[in-house]
Formats: sequence, structure tokens, C-alpha cells
Amino acid sequence: MFVLVIKGRMFKNTLRAFASFTAINAEKFCKLLRSKRKRSVRRNPSFSANLGSNLIWLVGSSFNSCLKNSVCSYSSKACRKNPFANIFWSTSFAACNISIAEANSARAKSKYTTSRFLKPFCLLVSVSFTRTCLNIFFVYSALLITVLLRSFNADASADSAVRCFSYIPFGSTSNYISLPANKDFCYRFGDEYVGIRTGNFGGKLLFEGPNAKDLGSAIAFGDSQLLGLEWGVNSPHPHHLNKMLPQKQIIAYAAPNNGPLETIARIQKGHFEVDETTEALIFGFNIGTDIFRLSDRWAPSLKVPLQDEELERIFDFPSLFEILVLRARLSGILVGESKNTPEDLGTLYSTVPKVQHERNLLRWLTKLDGALAKQLKLYPKMKIILVIYRPYWEDSLVSKGHKSLRNSVEHLVCFIGQQNFFDEVYLMKKSDEARLTSDRRHFTNDSISFEVPNCINFDALDSIVLE
Repeated sequence: MFVLVIKGRMFKNTLRAFASFTAINAEKFCKLLRSKRKRSVRRNPSFSANLGSNLIWLVGSSFNSCLKNSVCSYSSKACRKNPFANIFWSTSFAACNISIAEANSARAKSKYTTSRFLKPFCLLVSVSFTRTCLNIFFVYSALLITVLLRSFNADASADSAVRCFSYIPFGSTSNYISLPANKDFCYRFGDEYVGIRTGNFGGKLLFEGPNAKDLGSAIAFGDSQLLGLEWGVNSPHPHHLNKMLPQKQIIAYAAPNNGPLETIARIQKGHFEVDETTEALIFGFNIGTDIFRLSDRWAPSLKVPLQDEELERIFDFPSLFEILVLRARLSGILVGESKNTPEDLGTLYSTVPKVQHERNLLRWLTKLDGALAKQLKLYPKMKIILVIYRPYWEDSLVSKGHKSLRNSVEHLVCFIGQQNFFDEVYLMKKSDEARLTSDRRHFTNDSISFEVPNCINFDALDSIVLE
């Protein structure tokens, strides 16, 4: 009985929030319309660009107003006498009659709800678009139920002492992207649950064996490919970076959509741990994605579902993560997905001139050089290593006849090595054993290995050189 009461309260509060939200946004929408004349609307592109979101406000507020005018315009007793043809109307009736006092208060506070502008629209919607209004309401209800079920399913899959999420949580902080700091948690990736442990500043611990610190340590920076989304503390195979540096304690400051410029922002902030035991700084460069993140058009804020402060809150209330992810997806942020096919990325890569790719790489190296100046001065023996991952879409395009793409990738690798910025440069081996993860956008951890690129025949005559 207690559980039913709690669930009833949650549903009741949800409906209250929905009604209040739509009423408030109706007021905002009307204020916006009254502040804009027709002439200014035509000349103001920002207002036109936001018209879609404004219409969502209007539909939501109109749904709320129409429901109150058509169903709840009488007393609660009179409403109960009205027969309903289906469950949609009965649920809508419940939403309206949760609190007549609250509905009247919302109407009193917003004079625009009953303005001349909304009355005709409400009449039209109540007559012609009743089903559409109800569909909007029930879509939101279905989404909320889905969010709660996914959250409960994720939590039930893990130990009670460890938070588990439907996807790896990451957020934007100080112009870079990071995982939650100092947490033990798990997340779903494909059909498996992956458990990881993070340290200060959100660094993922890749290896933490006995006396590992005495054997030296390394710090890695990169995106989700270097991070290894399917690799966790209980994985049977070591992380691919530990194949390069066995028995070394490695901390990876990496996250999905964390590009090379975001890594520089982290270094400039000093949000990583380095000391005299740090033997190397490892920088991952994923040609399949990072080459686009060097562009001026790259906006990481459009790829991140959470902010820094929200990363902390989701551990107190895991269901909040699902709600925030839903918010991000409704805003156009594809969490764990990509709207670009391999053909799209290959075309985008090919349309950018080779010289422009080289200029972007040089700009990145110049900024990285300035950011590392302090660290290299404090620890002059520390190596700077670059590991380059092949594009995950390379084989797909080469098999369709784009054989020149592979030569272009090799050219960029050798171009970076020609700058003599890194002490060591490694390229992911081209192997038939290289497999993709379940999302088809990453190489599996156990299929990644590196080699020194062969740049003997590299033609650098038409390339830019870092001065």
C-alpha cells in the first residue's frame, strides 16, 4: 500500500509539473509575440530560428488551456458526470482536476492564457486538433515512463553500492569534456554492463596493480576510442595502452566527443595529476573524428548531454540522468548515436582540401606546444607520445572503391611525424582482426595494436612545415 501511495504521488506531481510548465511557457510565448512586430519578425533571423521552440510552448500551453476550458470549466462534480469515450479523455480529466486551485492560480498569473490571441487558437484546437493535443501529452507521458523504466533497469543490474547508468555519463566543464570524478560506477554498453573507477578530475584508471606507482606511471588524453567504452575493471584483457606500457599505472583523461582542443583546455587549467613518477604523456588522435574537431565549426557543447554540476547530482538521483539524456535528445544531441554514416564522414573528409587539414593540424600542435611548456620545464625527462587511431569508416569506404582514402590517412600520419613535436609516434595497425564494437563506431579494445608508421616514401614537398 505504501508503494502505491508513493507512486500515486509521483504521478500526481508529474501531472502538476506538466500543467504548470505549459502555463508558464504560454506567458513567455505571448510576451515574445507582443514584443515583436511583423516587420521585425521578418528581419530578425534569430526570432525565426527559435520559432520551432516557441510553437512547442504554444502547443503545450494551448493544450493546457483547452483542456481546462473544455473539460474542467465546470466544477469537479460536474466533470465527473461527463462520460468518456476512451481512456485518453479520462487521463486528461485526471490531469486537469489534480488541483483546480492550482489551475486557477496559473490562469490568474498569466493574463495571456485567456487573451484574445489564445482564445481563437484554443477554440480551433479543441474542435479540430483534440487528438493531436492528447497525443502530445501522452508522448511526454510515455517518454517519462520509459525514462523511469530504463533507470530502474540500470540500477537493478548493478551492486547496491555502485551506481549503474544506461550509458556512460559525461559532461562539459571548463571548456573540456570529462567523466565524473572520484566515482565507482557502471553503465550499459551494448549487451554488457561496464564498471569503471575514476580519480581526481575524472580520470579513468586503466591499471592500478600492486606497486604500480613504483614502476612508473603515464597520463593519457583522448576521446572515447582511447577511453575504451567496452573496457572496464572486470574485462579479461588489459587496456590496449597497457600493451604499450605494461605494468605502468595509466590514467586516461578521456571522454566521448573530447577532442584535441578540449585536451588543451584541460592542460591549461591544470586539471590532471602529474608528478615526478610520470614517465609519459600519451595523446590519442582519432582520425575518424578528431580531424573534424580541429575545425572552427566544432562546438563540443552541442555534443554533451550534461554540465559539470549535473554530473554530481546524478549519483544522488540516478533517474535524473535519464531525464537529462532525454532533454539532450529532444534538443538534438544524439547521446550514444551518430547521424553521420561512414559515407557521410568519408565525403566530409574528402571535401576538405589536404592543405586545410595540414593547417588545422599545425594550429593544434602550436597550441599544444604552448600548453605543455610548463610541464616540460618541470619534468624534462617526461616523454610526449602520440597514438593515432585509424578511421572506423576507412574499410567501409575502401571496399567501395575509395582506395585513395587510405593513402590520404597515411599522408596525415607522416605529416604529423614530420613536425618532430612528439618523441614517439605510433599508428594503429591495419589488420583483418580489427573489429568494431556494438555501436559500429569504435574499434574493440582487444583488436587494437600499434606500430611505428612507415614514412620513408612520404612526399613532403607540397606540405606545410611547423616553424
